[in-house]
Amino acid sequence: MNEFHYTESDPKVIVEFLRARKKSIKKLVVTGDFIKDHKHLLQQMVYVEGEVLQAEISLQARNEEELKSKEPKNTLLLDHVQDTQNLGAIARSCAFFGIDRIILPADRQTIFSSGAVKSSRGGFAYVDIFRVKNISRTLTALKKKNYWIVGTDMSDESDYQNIPIQKLDLNPVVLIMGSEGKGISPNILKACDQLVHIPAANKLDSLNVSVAAGICLHHLCMSTLSK
Repeated sequence: MNEFHYTESDPKVIVEFLRARKKSIKKLVVTGDFIKDHKHLLQQMVYVEGEVLQAEISLQARNEEELKSKEPKNTLLLDHVQDTQNLGAIARSCAFFGIDRIILPADRQTIFSSGAVKSSRGGFAYVDIFRVKNISRTLTALKKKNYWIVGTDMSDESDYQNIPIQKLDLNPVVLIMGSEGKGISPNILKACDQLVHIPAANKLDSLNVSVAAGICLHHLCMSTLSK
């Protein structure tokens, strides 16, 4: 499998290169900095003349200190999401709804594979990724920066502290989505200021995490715009 490592200073060069060699180049390796600088070319790099290329994107995640130094604004935290396509779809939803910060744990978290990049359809170009070593410690630090910590939990909607997502009226928040199999870790749930759930029309007990994230992000966006 041929690889092409992007090193040119002119971003248009890579597009022409791939168009000319789309049958031979199977893997594209670029850096997160390039993506952030040239947002509008990301889809062209992965989808050249309608053909999907396998793109391996080496995203350079930012650290916890950078996160704490930024002005507080709505942020998404993924607690050990494992499926790469879910990660990509969530990044796309974040970009669509204007949430430009995603926090990921440094360990036991899905990596940025070609599947994640393709699923995001350019979403990673519009969000900053922060990797943290200890989620609980990060949440404690963010609370001191006046963030509200909000966890999504479908397990006990009868709990008076677990409100429907559309009733959430806090800002800024760190919205936490749990892993596909286990949800939010118990110690992370304890750190939450508020729990929310998505009201269901029947007895199905859960949604795919990327679908649930999209719904929650929509309500978060609407709540922010209405203020």
